[in-house]
Amino acid sequence: MPRLHFAFAALLLLISAPAAAQAPAASVSPELSRYLVSFAHRNAVIAAARQSNALLPDACGTIELEPTLPVQIERAPRFDAFGRLIEGTWSEPVTVTGCGRTRRFNVETIALPHQEPQFFGLLPGTSRADAPLQHDGVRHVFMATAGLVKGCARLAVTDTRFEDYEGGPALKLKPGPEPRRPWRELWTVWRCGKIIEVELRFVPDAKGTTINAKPEAAKPRG
Repeated sequence: MPRLHFAFAALLLLISAPAAAQAPAASVSPELSRYLVSFAHRNAVIAAARQSNALLPDACGTIELEPTLPVQIERAPRFDAFGRLIEGTWSEPVTVTGCGRTRRFNVETIALPHQEPQFFGLLPGTSRADAPLQHDGVRHVFMATAGLVKGCARLAVTDTRFEDYEGGPALKLKPGPEPRRPWRELWTVWRCGKIIEVELRFVPDAKGTTINAKPEAAKPRG
């Protein structure tokens, strides 16, 4: 099994929905707005982002973290009469500054009935993919970069960047909030000390989303 560094591995055990793009930023209800700024939630999100930073090979030792907007809602949150979160799934960005740079980390909140909310780090950057799709993307970039660093099984995605949508809406898709068009992203990968940029294309269809990351789309930086 290759040694892959991504902070959201445990999250994949909790999600059974098919991989899809994240929903566009949704308006935040008053209940969710109050919850997002609560002391306990902010501390949990910051702790998850700090752990994501620590797992990266280029981690900065001294950082400041600030949860920000917009929130990407995957499952609408529900609260009880006392304002306690009882169900919902969403991700929110965290601005991380330190070592002369500013980065965006992302943290997923998952709340299930009769359980305490759980918090997991997603990939850094502006990827539009949800957690399962990011997991699949990591495996694609692992294969795409194999020829550039032979005999090396260590890999970490240090940044992702949504670039653009491509083409018209995909056909025969059920209605839903996620983007209906194929899109393109650029992922920055650390692999045994070498920095590689990999272009990925995500193509949604009726069965899910196909990822294309060919070896020729992987280019060493510098």
